[in-house]
Amino acid sequence: MIYTFYSFKGGVGRSMALANTGELMARRGLRVLMIDFDLEAPGLERFFEPDGGSGVEDRRGVIDLLTSYLQLRSLPLQEPRAAQKGFPYPVEPLHEFVVDLLDLPNGGSLRLMPAGRRSAAFYERYAELVRAFDWDGFYRSYDGEAFFDWFRQQAELLADVVLIDARTGISEMSGVCTFQLADVVVMLVAPNRQNIEGCELIANALRRPELVAEGRGGRELHVLPVPSRVELAESDMLDSFMQQFERQLGLHAPDQLTFENSLFNDLKVPYVPRFSYVERLAVRDGENPATVELLSAYTRLATALVELGRSRGRIYQKFHAKARKIEPSQRTGGLFIGRARVLAEINDWLNADEQPLALVQGSPGSGKSALIRHLSTADTALHATVIHTQSCRVHDTRTSGTRDFIQSIARAIADLLPEYGRGLMGLRQDPELFIEVRQNIAAGAPPGGSTFVGDVYIGDVHLETAFDELIRRPGGDMRNITPPMLVLIDGLDEDLVGTGQDSITGILAYALSGPLPPWLRFLATTRPHRRVRDTLPQARLFDLDAHPAENRADVEQYVLMRLDDAGEAERIAKFSGGNFLLAALITSQLTEGKLDPRSIVMSPLDRFFDGDIKRRMGTRIPDTPARRRFLSVLATAYAPLTRQQIMGIVAQSGADMSVLLDEWDSYLVSMSGDRIALFHQAFRDFLRTGSKLLLPEADTHTLIGGYLCDHWMGRWDEGADDYAVRYAAMHLIEALRGSHGQPQGAAALTRLGLLVGDETYLQVRLDRHGPEPLITDVCTGIDAVASYSSIKGMRDRQRELLAPPKSEVKTPEALVNWIGDQLVVIYADAYERLRAGMPPGNARTRQLNSLVGEIQMLAANARSLAIAGLRGGSGDDGARIVMLSILQVHPDPRHFTTVTDAIAQSHSAFEQFHALRAAGTMLPLLGERERAVIAEIVSAEARDVRGMGVPHDTSRMRLIVQLMRELNPSAVWYEPNDPK
Repeated sequence: MIYTFYSFKGGVGRSMALANTGELMARRGLRVLMIDFDLEAPGLERFFEPDGGSGVEDRRGVIDLLTSYLQLRSLPLQEPRAAQKGFPYPVEPLHEFVVDLLDLPNGGSLRLMPAGRRSAAFYERYAELVRAFDWDGFYRSYDGEAFFDWFRQQAELLADVVLIDARTGISEMSGVCTFQLADVVVMLVAPNRQNIEGCELIANALRRPELVAEGRGGRELHVLPVPSRVELAESDMLDSFMQQFERQLGLHAPDQLTFENSLFNDLKVPYVPRFSYVERLAVRDGENPATVELLSAYTRLATALVELGRSRGRIYQKFHAKARKIEPSQRTGGLFIGRARVLAEINDWLNADEQPLALVQGSPGSGKSALIRHLSTADTALHATVIHTQSCRVHDTRTSGTRDFIQSIARAIADLLPEYGRGLMGLRQDPELFIEVRQNIAAGAPPGGSTFVGDVYIGDVHLETAFDELIRRPGGDMRNITPPMLVLIDGLDEDLVGTGQDSITGILAYALSGPLPPWLRFLATTRPHRRVRDTLPQARLFDLDAHPAENRADVEQYVLMRLDDAGEAERIAKFSGGNFLLAALITSQLTEGKLDPRSIVMSPLDRFFDGDIKRRMGTRIPDTPARRRFLSVLATAYAPLTRQQIMGIVAQSGADMSVLLDEWDSYLVSMSGDRIALFHQAFRDFLRTGSKLLLPEADTHTLIGGYLCDHWMGRWDEGADDYAVRYAAMHLIEALRGSHGQPQGAAALTRLGLLVGDETYLQVRLDRHGPEPLITDVCTGIDAVASYSSIKGMRDRQRELLAPPKSEVKTPEALVNWIGDQLVVIYADAYERLRAGMPPGNARTRQLNSLVGEIQMLAANARSLAIAGLRGGSGDDGARIVMLSILQVHPDPRHFTTVTDAIAQSHSAFEQFHALRAAGTMLPLLGERERAVIAEIVSAEARDVRGMGVPHDTSRMRLIVQLMRELNPSAVWYEPNDPK
């Protein structure tokens, strides 16, 4: 079955609809082939490789197949043989031009035939091939019609479903895709007259009976109009568009389809600003509340397309086959029920002119995320316009940072308020605040609205400055805007970065420190968490746990809709204590036959988990190292991990990993990209605190960080997994912090030094995530290094000394230099404090030697950091000791004078001792003149040391003798304790 996605104009979401529909179908077990036939504006692969990491642009595609066929046809050959099966002319197999994107255990797969090879090396050739291709000549002289009949047959052999992304407008390419290849033309229609009238013209042409009879050999062709980029908030304009759509295009809907409401209402694809700025799949963003309505629309579209293929039973049966495993999000989610009190309280807060921030607080499983999803949908009776939904959830692979949070709010407000947008345009000259202005050329554009803000991007400006310039200042003077605009934030307690201004929590605290636009509100969910309340003490609080009787009634209604058994619903509501998650788990296990109704007892969530695990595995769970590592890794990971990553970290074979996955199947969620996570934060908490199934947390961080670092070290720029790039350093930092100075922290320190001293890693990290998360990790890492130090008070002192980086730290080299400078300052200060705070003697010398040992360990593991630490010069005594310590590991003749000065004019015996050791490591790199200088200085120092009495300084004298032997091997030298 071949479906061609077509639009009369560009920018209507055609490619995005195709990509999401394709992945949905693959997840339902269908073999899906996507074909990028939009040769003039290709890029379908970008939805599946946002970082450009899979190399699809280097693979041959549609234009290469066409060109290859023309070249083969130009070779001498025999006349075509009519009796030959298949296509009678030489042509390369279609599968040679197809790229595998996704293979699923249920048999579903997703494959792509790209537009053509157009990486940097081939782009000019690709453009010339497309420009010069003669479609008339192809059909007239090269049997084009027969070729595309062969093409259609071969595509259907490769897949259950073929999805073609067609060129817009009226062109030869779009004609091939719609009229000759397609069984169904999915016509995406944006809400303006030009799109509706253009699509009506094409639909009428495609359905002309005489053309179908002659040009398609009687093959039936369906046209399915789909309203796209529908702005649900504009009710008056929405009604007008719906009426025009139904009037001009509704008659083209296939008779096989029946709709619950209407063609328009059942298939409309809403406009979600989140997906306007980058190619990404809503299907893979399902945990984000803002995506729910869009994902639902694509699911309805996929279902309608499969219904049109019902005559091909294989497609219909596969798509509607009952899944072997119910997704945890489906088990624990579902319809939003109740919460009438909190919804009324939220609306009262929105209607009142009071505190702009409110927190919805509730225990694990109380339905906080479900509430956010409900509020983000268009049909909620909410007295506000939701302009952005932000997730801080750990398991959400699309959780974005604070910079994107501010940008998204500014974009959304600019979309809704032209006056605000004009205020942003005044910032266009700021080098760190990029405001892209676009021209509105759509039909019916309002007077004065010829330009608008197309995009907002924050550079390296401080986030509080960005907030002031993009939100506080331009919106501060605007009044009488109703209803208020609302920003939703889910899981504020999981805001990973901390409470600084580079976190969501921190920027909210900063926002509340001054006046805000009176029409802008923030609503966030959180567990009861001291840090959140201490950081945001002025927030209005809505407590979901404050009314247990109402919670039980809501849960009872929720269960009743699933079980249709009033008695059972009442019992489950009672036993769950009004906890939605616990009620959902009990209900799902009852319906799946995994739980005996008689065994349900009233218990908190953690006791339910404990009891359920024992029911599944017996009262004594075998305590195997593999199981401990497996659960520990999933409970500790900052985001979902791929199966391959888990296998590597846990050190298990594929077969053994399958056993573990099957064993814990009920508590796992499988996400796109073969990523796996625990199904709910509440279960993660149970494993950490209520079970004895995990390794110590520091050991788990060492496992994860060690694997990621070792796996990618030296090749970070070769398509490293984004989880490894973002979180390898954080895992090593936590391993170091949790070691409490014990020897097992040394491995984490070694890898951390290698990592932050690797400029390739730093560049990849900067390119993917920007400077702020990296700088935050570096500061946290320096704090962890100080915590690991054996020098008393090191951690407290480094917090006083650590200077925030300047805004110009934008390159790996600059960042390495800044880290090196900071470490020199911290260790130099530690040396000065030890010398001043302890009396001379063995105890002080041991402490000073420990300090030098730590410096040398860092220098050995992070060469670039060590070399950066030499930049600042010898400076005071502490800085000189740091330099001498580094030079013993990385000798550098450029610092020859520093070493000789420290020998000849040392401020202490300890300094001279390490200067002598530095000279020894540097000696093989020196020329004759420098060696002579060393010999002269060392000879003089030998006389001085002898004058003090050999027994008092054996160590220095031994070093001097060793140096002199190397400088003059033919001379006779005696050991310091030799009577001669």
